[in-house]
Amino acid sequence: MSPRTPVRRVVSLVPSLTEAVAATAPELLAGATDWCTHPPGLTAERIGGTKNPDTARIAALAPIS
Repeated sequence: MSPRTPVRRVVSLVPSLTEAVAATAPELLAGATDWCTHPPGLTAERIGGTKNPDTARIAALAPIS
């Protein structure tokens, strides 16, 4: 992925960043950890915990596509 390639999908492993992406570009948020609870009603695919993310599930979400 080159620096000039626009981001199309994001999987967040940090709750505060999940909230920021959900507030600014929710269409980009493909996945989030089980600990990401904000905003309420977040519908991103859950990928496990921050310390034990399901890497196969993350890869399947194709976050750099």
